[in-house]
Amino acid sequence: DVYKRQVLLEFSPELFSNTIVSSQIIWPAFSVISGVFALLSFTEEVQLKLKEESNTDQLTVLANRRSIDSTLSKEWARARRHERPLALVMLDIDFFKKYNDYYGHQAGDECLKDVAHALQGGAQRAEDLVARYGGEEFLLILPDTDVVTAQHLAERVCASIAELEIPHEQSPLSVVTVSAGIAVLEKNTYKDVHGLLKAADIALYQAKQNGRNQAQLAPSLTEDGGSDEQAIGNFVQLSWHSAYECGNAVIDKQHRSLFAQINNLLSAMLDGKSADNIGAMLDTLISDVIRHCGDEESIFNSVGFPNSAEHTASHCQLVERAIELVSQFHDGRLGIGELFQFLAHDLVSQHILRADREFFHFLATPMESIPLAKVAK
Repeated sequence: DVYKRQVLLEFSPELFSNTIVSSQIIWPAFSVISGVFALLSFTEEVQLKLKEESNTDQLTVLANRRSIDSTLSKEWARARRHERPLALVMLDIDFFKKYNDYYGHQAGDECLKDVAHALQGGAQRAEDLVARYGGEEFLLILPDTDVVTAQHLAERVCASIAELEIPHEQSPLSVVTVSAGIAVLEKNTYKDVHGLLKAADIALYQAKQNGRNQAQLAPSLTEDGGSDEQAIGNFVQLSWHSAYECGNAVIDKQHRSLFAQINNLLSAMLDGKSADNIGAMLDTLISDVIRHCGDEESIFNSVGFPNSAEHTASHCQLVERAIELVSQFHDGRLGIGELFQFLAHDLVSQHILRADREFFHFLATPMESIPLAKVAK
């Protein structure tokens, strides 16, 4: 190389000079450009990884709530635009709180991962989404899936979880099982995504009521607020179980009373009772809901429940919605489907059986001595 440069310098000094200049400019520039492309490629990979992580539940490696929201929005729009069915299957691990208490939270995490893996294996199409909905709940989003197919898949998933034979000494079946609720958008059965999710949640609740380790199909509620009254009448029967108790005599008594009142009210509506009769029952129920919220707040505030402000805010939202429904009923604008969803989903499933459980372990001993809020009926 040295000899070649000497020859080049002797016979063509100008060419040699240009070659040196080119090597001093072009190669560093090329190195810079290569570095820029490498950096852009690395940045893109990091962004993709961050996006994937933001849409993934870290424990189960399934899609998370953020991914659920975006996928549901997209699939709902596509289903409505092309008039194709869209099915949701909401699943919940049976007696999972008892499992955690008995085996410990580390074992509980392993249980969640095993169930998640089995659910992922049950989704056979690339467009199906398996997600962790929250806690021990999971959600299957199944585009282009009709009622028969969704029900078959849900039943197969329930069976596959039981076949894992994960020991569960606190379950009547002695192994970990799941319950499933199915809701399917077909034509105008639901007016929005929220309604479809509510229906799946109500169906899940019914699966729990019927003994767990099974799948139940939600009744169809039409887009205009109407409903198949016979289906709802057969579907809903709220039953109180000892598993719902928190150990506080006041709260448990009021919850049992609300269950009974809701059953009586729905039965009265389906039996065609007079508007005056139903209106009086609804007024009493909502008044008792308001009183219960006040009593409950007094109790969990006295035991130092750290999320008391958030829970009180949820009470306010619940009461506001209840008062709105009472007004709609007396104006003749309340359909049975809307009332059914509020009572079975918002009040019972979401609040009494879920949100209230957040403060249960703070009630270590009966609290009958705590003064209760005095809220007028």
